[in-house]
Amino acid sequence: MTVILSDKPPNTQLFIDLREKCGWGLISNDLAERAISNSLLWTSAHHDDKTIGFVRLIGDGALNFYIQDLIVARPHRGLGIGRSLMEHLLSLCCEVVPKDATIGLMSVADKENFYEAFGFQSRPFGRFGAGMTLSCKTEV
Repeated sequence: MTVILSDKPPNTQLFIDLREKCGWGLISNDLAERAISNSLLWTSAHHDDKTIGFVRLIGDGALNFYIQDLIVARPHRGLGIGRSLMEHLLSLCCEVVPKDATIGLMSVADKENFYEAFGFQSRPFGRFGAGMTLSCKTEV
């Protein structure tokens, strides 16, 4: 299977659909468009002119960056596409992320080993506490 990577985001509806299909909830077009336009970097995977996965970088552009929304469509999982997306995004990060900055992410449970292969460390570790989240639930 030939997969082509690009530095462009998916279209709004695909972003919404893939997030919902992987269990991250349904979001509005407005929220999706804002998330897409406010992201710093994208890597998308394409097969037969169809977007089958993506990952993005968000952050303040100076000290703190986060890898967000690594998603591969179910029929294409287990083929190394997620790894290719991460490798490509991280190569782009080397060009724009300052040396003293931090790149973080939040792993789905039981996927920590995937990210550790790229040099990410599970928390708590050393001086770092556990990663935490707060979700502000709103109606779509």
